[in-house]
Amino acid sequence: MGIILLLMLPAGLSLCYWGVWARGKLIRLEHNRHYDNWVEDGCPQTMFDSPVPQSWSGGLATNRCGRKWTFITPDWMKRDKDACGWLWVWRIAPTAGLIVVLGWVLLLAITVEHGGSNRPSHHTVDSRADAAANGW
Repeated sequence: MGIILLLMLPAGLSLCYWGVWARGKLIRLEHNRHYDNWVEDGCPQTMFDSPVPQSWSGGLATNRCGRKWTFITPDWMKRDKDACGWLWVWRIAPTAGLIVVLGWVLLLAITVEHGGSNRPSHHTVDSRADAAANGW
């Protein structure tokens, strides 16, 4: 169980990061190949190497595009084969990462509840026999 817990968190966080990176890739593709659509979307920015200086409105545009692209495929993406590939990464990777991280939290809670070992819990046959012997 320990090795699973050790590997799950980095794997889940890596998937989440990959999703954020894919959104940045989509924004750069939109800026470089579909500039008019990029301006129409409010000039969204990437987290790391944004095509323009960071701004409040660009951050809002980034969030708005991220939410919209999760459920709707814009026309410019349908025409761009590279964008279609990154769109699927954007849609799947963060969700998968979140599932893995939540699984990690659940396994960690189970491990802590059982004292982190493989010994049986206190609700065993022996405990019941001891309780009966003591008149409980």
